[in-house]
Amino acid sequence: MLPTPPAWGFSIFCDDIRQELHGKYSIIGVYASDLIFEGNFPLIIPKLGIVVKYYERADTKFSSDVILSVHMPSDADRPQSISKTIPRSAFASTPIDEAMPMHNGDDVVPMVSITVPFLLSPVFINSGGRIKVRATVGDEVVRLGTLIIRQAKEDESKALLADASQQTKS
Repeated sequence: MLPTPPAWGFSIFCDDIRQELHGKYSIIGVYASDLIFEGNFPLIIPKLGIVVKYYERADTKFSSDVILSVHMPSDADRPQSISKTIPRSAFASTPIDEAMPMHNGDDVVPMVSITVPFLLSPVFINSGGRIKVRATVGDEVVRLGTLIIRQAKEDESKALLADASQQTKS
């Protein structure tokens, strides 16, 4: 069994995020691994949601804030990114004895976590590539997810058109 890493997480890429009662989120239009579109670049996405879930071992010795960043595909000479700093105090609100347990074999590792929704509108993408989500804690960079942005291939274009045609008939 591999040891539990000090920090890890994931991202869900979607069309919209709605905050509900009791700390719940409704996530609408979830993308799989690719955002496939018809047409040419630049691409304008009216709204893009990213729900980031970040976990950290409760016993880590991290003392710096967590910087969550979203890196957009862009020209090499003009990198684009959005970031949000999560203060270390946000994690202090969860006592270690109440931290979420993560089972790793027979060991139970206390974890703390935070959920951060990003809702970007509009999103301009000049070229294909990847939208990458990262967390930086001190010198450590944690990969939290990637969404590939690409144009539809010819056979995919036909399938997308057929799907759209079927949906309008229903």
